Amino acid sequence: MSAVRIGIITCGNVTSDLSCCAIACLSAFNKKTGPFAEYKDDIVLAGIISCAGCPTLAYPEKILDKAAAMTRFGVKHIHFSNCMEELCPFINKYKQAIARAWPEVTMVAGTHPKHISARELRAKVKTAFEQKRNMSDIISGDI
Repeated sequence: MSAVRIGIITCGNVTSDLSCCAIACLSAFNKKTGPFAEYKDDIVLAGIISCAGCPTLAYPEKILDKAAAMTRFGVKHIHFSNCMEELCPFINKYKQAIARAWPEVTMVAGTHPKHISARELRAKVKTAFEQKRNMSDIISGDI
């Protein structure tokens, strides 16, 4: 049986503005923990991409270009990173747009076990922006 092809979509703002390298996402994938523990078959990370950034309410379909880049190569499960799930005001619209375009693709909430609450994450991200710090400072506990 061939491996299940997985894709991850991370938050464009967290990736760009906070220099997140998706270390927690990739670690969970490699260790098959968090949401990745649910897969009984072999899994392969076929793609990781950040969203297009906050698109305004009028254009959540920008996510379709990102999903297309992965589905073209056989991705059948798209995981939205924890930061997308916890911080993105457009997450539901993104999921609806992808579901309409690719109904056969399974969307999964999260990429790694939660270490802090959504409220704490939002507060730490705000602090990181204000102090010109980055996601590594949050992950390592410096914020």
